[in-house]
Amino acid sequence: MKKELRFCIFLIIFGLKNLKRNPRRSVLTILAISLGLASLVFTDGLNEGLKRLMIFSATHTLSGHIQIHLKNFKNNPKPEKHFPFLTFQKLRNFNSIKTYVKALAPRIIFKGLISSAESSQGILVYGIFPQYEKEVSKIDDVIWKGNYLKNPQKNTILIGRRLAKKLKKEVGERVILTSGDVKGNLIQEVFVVKGIFETGLRQIDEYVVFIPFKIAQKFLNMGNNIHEIAILLKNPADDQKLKKELLKKLGAKYEILTWEEIFPSLASTIRMFDFSIILMSLLLFALVALLVGNTLIMSFQERYFEFGVLLALGTEPFHMWILILSEVAGLCLLSILAGLGIGELLNFYFSLKGIPYTEFQLGGVFISEPIKCVITLRQFWFYPLLLFIFSMLIGCYYARKASLLNPAEVITKTL
Repeated sequence: MKKELRFCIFLIIFGLKNLKRNPRRSVLTILAISLGLASLVFTDGLNEGLKRLMIFSATHTLSGHIQIHLKNFKNNPKPEKHFPFLTFQKLRNFNSIKTYVKALAPRIIFKGLISSAESSQGILVYGIFPQYEKEVSKIDDVIWKGNYLKNPQKNTILIGRRLAKKLKKEVGERVILTSGDVKGNLIQEVFVVKGIFETGLRQIDEYVVFIPFKIAQKFLNMGNNIHEIAILLKNPADDQKLKKELLKKLGAKYEILTWEEIFPSLASTIRMFDFSIILMSLLLFALVALLVGNTLIMSFQERYFEFGVLLALGTEPFHMWILILSEVAGLCLLSILAGLGIGELLNFYFSLKGIPYTEFQLGGVFISEPIKCVITLRQFWFYPLLLFIFSMLIGCYYARKASLLNPAEVITKTL
């Protein structure tokens, strides 16, 4: 048993030493495979960084990760589809959801018409509590001119830069807001422009305005009720867990929407990115098949006589497998170490510096910040493991081929 083990160890060492037989070929093969793995690891880090940035931009601009309404409110936001403000207060005190929730804010949402002497525009009006809203959305961070809402008792309004341009209004000037209340009565009031914001998203900057929460309740004659609770999560991946928990707490009359349901185009774009990583993986494995296969073919041809002699001396087919697979394993492990080193160094560098882009829109989301690569555990084990398994499978083909050689035929052909 000990002799067998020693012989197997000898064969493994011998197989690894065979990489030195043609150092140029071995180095070129390792370099090509490692660069392929490095590009895959770097692309995965960049892809993960872009996904997180897109989700952050979408959810932190206004929507939050999760929204709570009465059923069908999102598709048809009628003022009468409201629920008690007490629901928001109860949610804040539920210990079971505090694990997931970073912040939550109550909102009143209704359609209206904003007008000035020069123009008018159909809009979506948000009634907000400034102290809660600033924890969920970044509207207070994108004030272009003027100030954020502060006095909850005055008819003040925040409008987007595009809308201000269309209405030809500046901070301190008046606009007229028109809408129907919960009883269907037409309501019209004058509001003073408190601030002008710019998010970079046309659908917000031109079609969304913000007024104080209490003023919105009074405007719609809806009492102490709300239309929406927006929730920001500590970890966006917990959205489905929290949704299940909220459905248990609130009941069937409520509709719980996750960010994927709020932004279906963004979710589709992210799935497309994931698919692109799969395609890159397939290309890498095709590259591995060509490079490892080519190396083994050349090695097989050079050592054809050697394999015949080993078999003639009584070497078991199993030992031939160990010899060839140890060579493949050595080649693969060196490639993995080099590839991971290069790929993760790039990820680490760009996680600090970021990749600067000019402002662009993707999946319905406005991106204005540098994309920073993200290092994940998957990059250290998933891609290297797949690469190793794939390489060993190719090695198995040539190991089987070598173990089935007829020693007499091999020696006769080569003499």
